[in-house]
Amino acid sequence: MRTIGTLDNEQAAARFGDFLSVQGIDHQVENEDDGTFSIWILEERQMSKAAEMLREFRSNPQGEVFLDAPRLAQLRREEQEREERHRRSTVVDSARLGYERSASGKAWLTLSLILICVGVGIYSGLGKENQIARFLHISELVSDDTTGIFFNFFTRTIAPNGAWLSEVRQGEIWRLVTPIFLHFNVLHLLFNMMMLREFGSFIERRFGSAQLGLLVLGTAVLSNLGQMLWEGPNFGGMSGVDYGLLGFLWIRGKYDPRAGFELNPGSVKMMLIWLVLCYTGLMGSIANMAHTVGLLTGMAWGYYTARRH
Repeated sequence: MRTIGTLDNEQAAARFGDFLSVQGIDHQVENEDDGTFSIWILEERQMSKAAEMLREFRSNPQGEVFLDAPRLAQLRREEQEREERHRRSTVVDSARLGYERSASGKAWLTLSLILICVGVGIYSGLGKENQIARFLHISELVSDDTTGIFFNFFTRTIAPNGAWLSEVRQGEIWRLVTPIFLHFNVLHLLFNMMMLREFGSFIERRFGSAQLGLLVLGTAVLSNLGQMLWEGPNFGGMSGVDYGLLGFLWIRGKYDPRAGFELNPGSVKMMLIWLVLCYTGLMGSIANMAHTVGLLTGMAWGYYTARRH
């Protein structure tokens, strides 16, 4: 990198810099201690061409080609930004996903979670068999809104010594996580697994299995607790975690340019529209608070890791 000369004022230096950009010449403009602005050319092979352009600019700074340079340079920058956004949309870019797969190996944790969900769905008859479903729910006990008495929502029997999250209090800690493996119909299971495969595999290949594991675990616990507080223990599904993965990718890609990806805006809009529709009740009984808490948890984790890096 060498300098080809200086200009006396910032406006002229900026306009000449824009002209160099339009011509495809890599350069830097630096403010010197004496108030002048030096023009540095990054590639040696472009030195003579740039020096000739500087001589022309000095002789006629108001020339049409120079006056039009800022507008053309702005158009060029906007085009580059569009190309960069397209390149960074790696979540839906199959070629880029192929690269991630080659570079980082298989997404074994994502596949394991999918297999567990499918296995639980088959074994439990999609939540209809009490034996496995009771074991995976966050709790079996729910309190009557009028009397405050706890009863088992599977057997409908009164639990005299019942309390909020009684089973967890007694050491069944897994119940804070395991509702994510319960699904209640084929579409419920299929949709959640599609989202898990899309978002989870990308996170695992890009950031590693440990990062995905922590994100799934944290989102599962918080979204399950949120839904328990909101409507009680009779819920299940991976959708709260899916929204957490969505939130993480959305915010991490937005605030960490060095991460090199950007979530497809269409995916974000679709998931947010679905979130709102579910709150209307038109979609039936949905774990809405699990979705909301999951999304907020993923967004917070994405922002924290983006700022840390």
